[in-house]
Amino acid sequence: MGNEGHSELCEAEPPHFELEFWRVITGGGGGCAPACDATVRVRARGMKLLGTADGSSPTETFARSLRTALSPVYPQTAGFEVADTHVSVLERRHDTTARVHACVEVRDGSRLWRSAGAGVEVWAACWDALANAFNFGLSGTAAEGSGVATTTEDPLRGAPRAEDATTLAVTLRPSRRALARIAATLSSVDVLDLRYTVLGVGQAAAEIQVPREASARARARLSRAVDVLAVTDAREAHP
Repeated sequence: MGNEGHSELCEAEPPHFELEFWRVITGGGGGCAPACDATVRVRARGMKLLGTADGSSPTETFARSLRTALSPVYPQTAGFEVADTHVSVLERRHDTTARVHACVEVRDGSRLWRSAGAGVEVWAACWDALANAFNFGLSGTAAEGSGVATTTEDPLRGAPRAEDATTLAVTLRPSRRALARIAATLSSVDVLDLRYTVLGVGQAAAEIQVPREASARARARLSRAVDVLAVTDAREAHP
């Protein structure tokens, strides 16, 4: 099921829920693991629904709060799980803000589908992608389909990779600020691609593609960053 299916879905079916607001509170330090709390309020079937949750990664924290909010009217969302998250900086502006793109894969036991979103920072982009994914998962089109469905065109997939680029493999502690800190650390580097995955409790991994001539500078900056445990050239990690 490709992008044309998503266009037909958008025209045929209105969103199953609409966001009223989201709020995130973060904390950590003092020997405590980084953590965050997310609250979302949505409107669905004429009702205002509130959900809260805590976690360490943006998409999973939002997913938990969204499942809590929607389960009274859409019980099937209890089975929606985030399988993977892919975040990239698409455009960097002169005022240091960035256009962030997020792609999430969601599964429910029998189906796997992908959705994309964008925003000016990581949380906004992750929320946009996750809301698109949940709306698609609730749709009649998704129920009739199988396999992997792409709900929104992902400009990073299928794009030619730079021939003279280096991919850095980063091991880090998962936290809701980890991606934002990486973006700030590499603010003067042209980041071509970034993939972030939570591996388990206390550990996450990122693959960051940068121009080859900037790889040494990017590696040195990342090595000094908070949350980062190790930085290697991906070719060294996977000979």
